[in-house]
Amino acid sequence: MLTTFAPLDLSHLTPAAQGSERRVYLHPRDDDLVVKTIIPRDARNLSLRTMRGLTTRLFSSVLTRSTIAEQKEQARTLSAAQANFGRPPFALHYGFVQTTQGWGALAQRVAGPQGRLGPTLLQLSRTGGLTEEVVELLNDTARRMELYGVQASDMNAKNFVLGTRGDGREVVLVDGLGDVHALPLRRLSRRFNRAAQDRAFRKCAARLGLEWDSAAWRFHKS
Repeated sequence: MLTTFAPLDLSHLTPAAQGSERRVYLHPRDDDLVVKTIIPRDARNLSLRTMRGLTTRLFSSVLTRSTIAEQKEQARTLSAAQANFGRPPFALHYGFVQTTQGWGALAQRVAGPQGRLGPTLLQLSRTGGLTEEVVELLNDTARRMELYGVQASDMNAKNFVLGTRGDGREVVLVDGLGDVHALPLRRLSRRFNRAAQDRAFRKCAARLGLEWDSAAWRFHKS
C-alpha cells in the first residue's frame, strides 16, 4: 500500500521487537498491523570477521533481502493456494508505507494480551507455556506449512508466535518467510522443500524440548 501522505511517525515509539536486520513497531493507528523497518547498515553491529558482516558491508542488496523474500514468497504461495488450504500459516503482508524511519513493510499483528505482540514459542518454552493445546496449534501450523509448500529460510522457535489475528488463537510464522540462501535449493522442487521443512521442525523441536515425528508430521511433548 503506497501513500503520498505525511510519513507515519515512529519517532516516539520503541520497537516491539528487533532482529539483526529489521525493527518491528506496533502500528500507531491500526491495532491489526505492525510496521517492519530496515535497520540502516551504519546502525548494525557488523564484524568483518563474519560472513554476514562482510556481505552486508560489501553488498547493499543484503540489507533488503529478507523484506523482498517475504513479499515474493507470499505472492508465490497465495497465488498457487487452493480454497481448502485454510488460513496461511504466516503473517500476511500488505505492502509498504512511508515512515520517519524510511519505508516500512506492513504486516499482520499476531496479538497477545492487551494487543501487544504474542509470545514466541521459545519464550513459552522458558515459562512453562507449551501446553498440550499450544502443541496442537503448532501441529496445525506445521500441517498448513506443508500444504502450502511454504519456503522459509528461518523457521526457528523465535519466529513462531502464539496469538490471534482477529479471532481464535494460533501459531503463526512472523519472520523468516522466503528463501534468502545463495543457492535457492528450496525452489527447485516441492520434495526438497519438504525435506528442508522437516529438518527445520526437528531443530525447532529440540530447542523447545519437544519431539518431532517426521512420518506423522507432528510435534509431541517429551
